[in-house]
Amino acid sequence: MNKKGSAIDLIILIVMLFAIGAVFMATFSGFNSVYGTIYGEVNKTSPRGAEVLDVGQNIDTNLDYLFLIAYVSAMLFMFISVYFIDTHPIFIGLYLILWIVSIVISIPISNAFQDFAASSAVSGISSGFSYTNVIMEFLPIITMVLGFILLIIMYAKYKYGGQQI
Repeated sequence: MNKKGSAIDLIILIVMLFAIGAVFMATFSGFNSVYGTIYGEVNKTSPRGAEVLDVGQNIDTNLDYLFLIAYVSAMLFMFISVYFIDTHPIFIGLYLILWIVSIVISIPISNAFQDFAASSAVSGISSGFSYTNVIMEFLPIITMVLGFILLIIMYAKYKYGGQQI
C-alpha cells in the first residue's frame, strides 16, 4: 500500500461531491415528476398510503442533509488519514502540484454543477438543495482551504517512518 500522501484525496473528494450532488438532484427530479400521479391515485384508495407519500415531500431536504453528511465525513476521513500517514518533507513539492491541480479541476466541476442545477430539468427543485448548492458553488475555495489544512497537518508532524526527525 502506497502511503506517500493524501493530495489525490482532494481530487477524489471533488469528483465524489459532483457525482453525489448530481445524482441526488436527478433522483429527486424523477421522483417529483411521478409524485403527483402516485399521490393522486393512492390518496383516492388508501388513507395510510397518503401518509406514507406525505413523507416523500421532504425527500429533497433529506437528500440535502445526506450530501452534507457525506461531505463532512469525507473531510473528517481525510483529516484522520493524513494525520496517520508518515511523510517525508521532500514530498511537499508533489503535494503542492497536486493541490494546485485539484483547485484547477474544481473550477470547471463547480461551474458544470451550477449549470446543471440551473438547467430546465432540475431548476425547479434545485432551490431545495441549499447545502449542496453552497458547497458546490464555493468548491474551489473549499478545495484551497482544505488542501492548506491538510498540508499543515501532514507536514507539521515531527516524525517520519515512526522515528523523530
